[in-house]
Order: sequence, then C-alpha cells, then structure tokens
Amino acid sequence: MGSWKRFREGFGFGLLLILLLSAGPAFWLKTHQRTELFLVPNPKLPIPNAHDAYLKAASELVHYNAIHLAGSSLSLYALLRYQRILQQNGSALALIDAGLHQTYFAPPVRSFNTALPYLYSFEQLGELLALRSRILALQHNYQGAVNSALDCVQLGVQILAGAGIQGMLIGGQIQMIGEAALQEEISHLNSLQANSALRRMLRIRFLCIPFYSVLQQQEWFQIAALQEFFNQNKPLNGMFVTYPPRFPSPLQGIADRFKLSAYGGASRIIRRYKRYMDSQIVQDSNNRDSIAPLPPIPSDPINQQLLGSLPQAEHDFLENADKLALITIAIALQEYHLKKGLYPLTLQSLVPIYLKQSILISSSNRGFQYRYLARDSYLLSSNTGFFLGVFDSPVSLQYSGLGTRRRY
Repeated sequence: MGSWKRFREGFGFGLLLILLLSAGPAFWLKTHQRTELFLVPNPKLPIPNAHDAYLKAASELVHYNAIHLAGSSLSLYALLRYQRILQQNGSALALIDAGLHQTYFAPPVRSFNTALPYLYSFEQLGELLALRSRILALQHNYQGAVNSALDCVQLGVQILAGAGIQGMLIGGQIQMIGEAALQEEISHLNSLQANSALRRMLRIRFLCIPFYSVLQQQEWFQIAALQEFFNQNKPLNGMFVTYPPRFPSPLQGIADRFKLSAYGGASRIIRRYKRYMDSQIVQDSNNRDSIAPLPPIPSDPINQQLLGSLPQAEHDFLENADKLALITIAIALQEYHLKKGLYPLTLQSLVPIYLKQSILISSSNRGFQYRYLARDSYLLSSNTGFFLGVFDSPVSLQYSGLGTRRRY
C-alpha cells in the first residue's frame, strides 16, 4: 500500500514536472508567433474617385475578340464591324473619359487574401482605347487617334496611385498599349496637333508618382497582411499559395512555430521588413532625380520571399519611365521638324522651348542617346535598351535585348 502511494505521488510529481517543462517552450513559441501592433494608415480616398468610374466602365464593357489592326486600310465591312464594337462600348468609353478628368487613388489592400481582378479589367479598358485610336486613324482623324492613345497612356499612369507593385506592373502594360498606338500616329500630326499632344503628354508626366510612393503603398499592404497572417496562426507554406493544403498536418502548427522562432519571431520578421522598406523609401525620397540602389535583403526566408521581387519591380519602373520620356521627346522632335523643316542636331535644341532639361535625363541619371541621321531621320535610345527612331517611315519604338529586337 505504501509503495502504491509513493508511486502515485511520484507519478503526479513527474506529470507536473513534464507540464511545467512543456509550458515554458510552448509559451516561448507562442510569444515568438505573436506580433506586436504595427500601425498602418489608411489613406483618404478622393471624391469623386476615378477608380469608381473605371470600375463601372469595366462592368459595362461589351467584350469582343482580340483585334489585330495592322496596315493602313481595311475593308468597308471590317471597318463598320469595328465601329459597331465602339458603339456598343459607348457607355464604357464615356465613363473612361469622365475618369480621366478625376483624381485616381486605389482602395488600400491590407491582406494577402485580397484579389485585385479589376486591374486586369482596366487593361481591357486600355485595349478599348487603343482600338478607338486605330479606328480614328483609319478614318484619317489623326488628332482624335492621338488623343485616344494618350487617354490609354494616362490610364496606365493613373492606376499606379495607391496600388503598390501589382498596380505598377499592370499600369506599365496599359501604358505600353497606349504608347504602341501613339507611336504609329505621331508622323501624321501637323504642327498645332503636335504641340497639343506634347502639352498633353507633359501633363500626363506630371501625374506620374515616384518609385518611393509605390514602395510606401507596398510596405503598408505587406505589414498589415503579415500581421493578419501571423495572428490567424495559418500554415507558413500557405502564405504565398493561392490554395493552401486542404488537410494540413496536425504537427504543421508546431513545426511552423519552431520555424518562426528560428527566424527570430513574427515581430522581428516584420521589424526587419519595415526597417528595409523605410530605409529605401527615405533614400529615394531624398534623391528624387534617381533611384537609390537596393540594400541587402534580410536573410530570413519570409523577407527573402517578400522583398526578392523588388529589384525586378525597380527595373520595370525605370523602363516605364524611360519609355514615357522617349515618346515625349519623339513628339517634341516631330513638332520641331514641322516648324523647322528638319530634325535638330542635338536634343539640347529642344530646350527650353519644347521641353525642360529634366526630361532629357534618363532613369539611370544619364542623358538619352540621340543621333541625327539625316534631314528626315534620327535614332533615339535609352540606357535600359529602348530605341525610338524615324527612318523615312512612321515612328518605331522597339526593345533590344540579347541581340534581338521586338516591337512591343
């Protein structure tokens, strides 16, 4: 009887000791998973907001098959068909035109679970504007064609505001669609039309937001999303997966807590991310003429995943800025050519009557390369690999990389 009592006492003491020993690591793991509160502001949206007009335009868009309008002429039947497409989308075009006269700011995104399908709908709006531009050009209404192409460029520039890196990428695609339509019609403008197009392009450039503003929106989004993710105790392998495992392993939570502790804990991961982004934002905002080089990314896998795409995003931003500058300079060259009868020997001849000196500085903080070839031809290029030139034919904007050229 005495031995049984001692066994129970020893068993109870051992069980208590096991609980105490396990409670400490469990509390430590739980503490490492808990995040401190990082305040994320929600920007005040403008009223009216062009975002709402574009959303409504996308909802009223009458979809059609992709159209390739190559060449300078079409059959009467094809032209009437494409005009009918524009008529069917008249309400969408009217809403786009209204949004172009409003301030744009995207609603803030604060979760990894928030999808942004409207960005791809906005790309379809850009394609509709490019279609209108091409139809007007086929009707020899070149001023209307250029204005519609400029509408597409402005749409692409606008949607960067408040949308972070994803908005920047889609905005660049829309901007590219507008530039491709615009560069085909520049050579058809007269002097007054070229001057009007140049003034409009300069106003569009004024709407461009700097790269540090894109980074700021991205930082607020990902800090809020990380806090939500860690506080909901979701599996780490589902952070960047659209469809996480339906039946996660029962031990997955314990393994994830050990992983977080190895990375320094949830709060430390977010602090590292915030410190990295803040330093880059401050550097870029203090040096607005160029983008500061990116510092080393923190070594933990979560920050590596979140921040690993920034160099490519920076490269894309610089490319978009250079393409916009190239097409602006091309319009100025066209106006100069129409007034003087030939292209200038150097780009400095455009300053200050046609352009400001700052436009002639590329994103790499070096000037664009300009070569006067003949009275009616020139070659203009940027350090990011884009070429624009007139060779006794309409303007051609091309990208050169790895020994190849492709029209975009």
